[in-house]
Amino acid sequence: LGEVSFNLNVKGTQEMDGGEMECYAVGKVASFEYNGYKYENIDLNGLYENRKFNGKVTLDDPNGNMAIDGLVDFSQAMPFYDFSARVREWNPNKMNLTSKYPELTMSFDIETDVQGNDLDNVRGNVLASDIMIRNGEKVLNIDNFSIESDISDTLSSVIVTSDYVYGVIE
Repeated sequence: LGEVSFNLNVKGTQEMDGGEMECYAVGKVASFEYNGYKYENIDLNGLYENRKFNGKVTLDDPNGNMAIDGLVDFSQAMPFYDFSARVREWNPNKMNLTSKYPELTMSFDIETDVQGNDLDNVRGNVLASDIMIRNGEKVLNIDNFSIESDISDTLSSVIVTSDYVYGVIE
């Protein structure tokens, strides 16, 4: 993590013994540097309490736009994720997230309702829609892609469904 520039209004409380913290933040992170890339124009509006964040984060960057709205909950042994995201013209190479595929851009919408902290214990649903993956002149469009995972004492299953594939793993 490198330089950070922000203007946030923050209201909150912290227990005197260093216990739980509650914090409401709204404002703008003009930029922050991560892995040698300077992300720009991040808006934040949310509540953090008891190891949970519920709110909205948007990124309006020259190399990708993203809006995330929902809940991320680390208060339990098994984290819970219930959020939606809209990602447009995301270029992971230009953001220094990968050194491969310099012309790759992606756009998609995603909805999650998932609990777990490892592939062996994840249960829930992830639905991606309006997917566009472009690498140079090659373009792949997928209307819907979903993964549903269920784990019980007697059976575990993963169901993958998309325009191009359907599969069940038990």
